[in-house]
Amino acid sequence: MVQKRLKDFDNSLDKYTAFLTNEIQNGTYVSEKDEWVACDTPSRRRRRLTSAILKRANATTQCSLSWATDTNEINCPFVWESIDKNPNLDLGQGYYKAAIPFVDKQIAKGGYRLGTFLNSILTKKC
Repeated sequence: MVQKRLKDFDNSLDKYTAFLTNEIQNGTYVSEKDEWVACDTPSRRRRRLTSAILKRANATTQCSLSWATDTNEINCPFVWESIDKNPNLDLGQGYYKAAIPFVDKQIAKGGYRLGTFLNSILTKKC
């Protein structure tokens, strides 16, 4: 799907990346991006991913689990439910058009999460 999506951007990874970056900074995802880097702590409170949280022994694992659960919540109702109900379903253009918003958002989330994580552990404190 990502290869097909790149065709919508003249097969340019740079154009697709610019599109997703703009959506995060100024577009569709601007109001959601802080939630993307939140983790459920053992006390079930939501906190932003910070270097203080990352110093905790299980913080990285906890964030990863939270983020994987987020992705799984899309797979079950969108992907597998469609296929389970109709195993001979043609995953053609209609499916592609319906799935692209999910694909774009998940790629944007992954990039934003990775960037936030790397910034938090690589930022040199003065």
